Amino acid sequence: MNPSRLSNPALAIFALACSTSTAAAQQVFLDQQPTRTFSLQCTLGVEANADNFVVAPGAGISMNTIRLWGSWISGGLNLPDSFDVVFHGNDSSGPFGDVPGATISSFPGLIPAVVPTGSMMPTQSGMLPEYELTLTLPAAVAFGPGTYWVEIYSTNSSGGPDVFVWGMADEDLQDGGPCMSWSSSTPGTSWNACTPFPATDMALVLSNENTNIGSNYCTAANNSTGAIGVMSASGSEIASANDLTLTASGLPLNQFGIFVTSMTQGFAPGANGTSNGNICLGGIIGRFTLPNQIVSSGTGGEFSLAVNLTQFPQGAGLVTVLSGQTWNFQAWHRDGVGLGSNFTDGLQIDFL
Repeated sequence: MNPSRLSNPALAIFALACSTSTAAAQQVFLDQQPTRTFSLQCTLGVEANADNFVVAPGAGISMNTIRLWGSWISGGLNLPDSFDVVFHGNDSSGPFGDVPGATISSFPGLIPAVVPTGSMMPTQSGMLPEYELTLTLPAAVAFGPGTYWVEIYSTNSSGGPDVFVWGMADEDLQDGGPCMSWSSSTPGTSWNACTPFPATDMALVLSNENTNIGSNYCTAANNSTGAIGVMSASGSEIASANDLTLTASGLPLNQFGIFVTSMTQGFAPGANGTSNGNICLGGIIGRFTLPNQIVSSGTGGEFSLAVNLTQFPQGAGLVTVLSGQTWNFQAWHRDGVGLGSNFTDGLQIDFL
């Protein structure tokens, strides 16, 4: 596919849109995927929720990434939100059994990368669109053997239009603890364990991730912000882990865009006269253009997409990314000047 053939279909889409691995990749310690069977409020002044995890005797872990699933009562119309994260030891002295104990460390005001999953989840306000949120800690936290709790709540005020609700999951039988604990205050105090929802856990993944995957290449053109758009990626370079999130930053605000990919690098200034930006891809170029893959830069000038490595667009079909392959990525976005669109720089990822 040549660059000129890439431009027109996507512009039309924009118009319509108005597991342990090596240390360099991902290490997952707690894996509780959403069941989409229930959810609990988790907002400042409303409720704090906490889930427990267990580090086996003789083991030790270090984590820097938290993934959770949930929604907002408003349907997520006012993203992004911010979250406070508090790690606790375990307290088994109270009337409810194990609950969060003394604070070990806390991380206030974390801004998540928010990606729509395309699923719906039940909440107190009915079925709402589900989102996957990734919180990156400013520093990794280490834990020795023992039982611990992670407390999470959004920092919206009580009764606001964006009360966050956290999805439920089945317990990770290897590294999880039975059920969850909740408190009607934030930060949490007077914790209640396993009531009124016995045998439940929160949708939560704790991991140590490489947040600097790949290498940037190619010269991007300035967009209407006066700067260039920049590609980055987080998750794992291990193809079989199927954990990769692409991010484009430095973009004009509130503009739609898509990610494009190819196994071949190239350079077409001005996309052969069809764009303000430069195409840094060659060969067969795939476009992530499913409805939930067309994203907006919002008020932060940034968008992200968790991509499925078993369903990469190539030509008229889908392919699976394999170990040993090299793939290249750009973001293509609308821009309200000139020819109406622009591109970020390129990002090369060598999959293991």
